[in-house]
Amino acid sequence: MPVMSGIEFISSANSKKLLDKTKVAFITGIALASYPEEQRKAIELYSKVFIQKPFSKKIFYRYLELM
Repeated sequence: MPVMSGIEFISSANSKKLLDKTKVAFITGIALASYPEEQRKAIELYSKVFIQKPFSKKIFYRYLELM
């Protein structure tokens, strides 16, 4: 069992200024609209891109270029 979720980790690391030069991609199998509003806002705030599974290599590389 993880100690914290990905969103909690990113929020904690960001508050400690550990992500100043880090670009975060959020990859999940769940649609962004399915998350509770608070989690959606955190994902949008802390990640540069949101990628929903399944995705192709072409889509993945396109998102990386956006970062």
